[in-house]
Amino acid sequence: MKPFGACLGCLLVWTTVHSLPAAADQAQIFGKDRRVVEVVIPVETEPFDMASSPDGKTLWVTQVGAGKLSAIEQNKVVRSAAVGARPTGLAVNAAGDTLYVGLGGESALAVVDAKTLAVKRKIPVGSFPVGVALSPDERFVLVTCATDGTIHLVSTASWESGRVVVGGTPYFSILSKDGKLVITSNLSSGQVHLTRLELDAGPLAAGGFHLTPYKSIAVGASPVGLALSLDGERLYVANYGGASVSVLSTRIWAVEQTLAVGTQPYWIAVHPKDGFLLVSNWGSSFVDVIYPDGRRAFTTNYTGNQIAVIE
Repeated sequence: MKPFGACLGCLLVWTTVHSLPAAADQAQIFGKDRRVVEVVIPVETEPFDMASSPDGKTLWVTQVGAGKLSAIEQNKVVRSAAVGARPTGLAVNAAGDTLYVGLGGESALAVVDAKTLAVKRKIPVGSFPVGVALSPDERFVLVTCATDGTIHLVSTASWESGRVVVGGTPYFSILSKDGKLVITSNLSSGQVHLTRLELDAGPLAAGGFHLTPYKSIAVGASPVGLALSLDGERLYVANYGGASVSVLSTRIWAVEQTLAVGTQPYWIAVHPKDGFLLVSNWGSSFVDVIYPDGRRAFTTNYTGNQIAVIE
């Protein structure tokens, strides 16, 4: 079983940690005793990424192989809809009414009605858009395209887009807490790239933004998932090829600590209230929960076509 996407602390109906079935039906937990699988939720084919509604009642899951987006409520799939070829990365707005889905097979970003799962529009982006993140002010969506080495900024007002070429194999991008830096993991270079972002009043497609390379930081082998601590003072990087998580200080942009985790760590998430870390491990079929507080987290099982709940 291959733990893949990670998401934390979202469903009110699940009040402790949702995650994938792990080896021996357990998740490895640092600083806490182990926990066992409580519920397994079957989905269709190759679940990849997840997002939850602000009220915690709905979990959305992209399924690469099925070409679908599914909504889960009270431990069961309640809606599914075809959204395009090979849906990958996923983000939801603060109102919980709009989803943004990367379509790896179409080089596009789909804008989806969260309630009906109907596709409202598709915006062309780069090749294999795998990372999707919404800016804190919801002015634009960051779409990281792994195959052609580009990052696209898509306006949520006009749906215009602009792009910058970063090279290599960028996998995921997020914004710093102050919104002034784009933080990008680069699978092929073993680095995290920092790029200064300045937005103008003009349209994004007409160059209404400036991206200036600022700094590159060596982390572990093949970095993929990224997450910021709640106070924005630390960046966590899941190193897929290094079986580790790099912990960086965002004050000096340097690696402070390297945490050993399972084989091929992929996605990573920080609990939105309590700050503990969930790391999904593709190669070792378990989930690392670092500094948990007893709440639930959840992650997808890419090859097992499941989501499981562990108590």
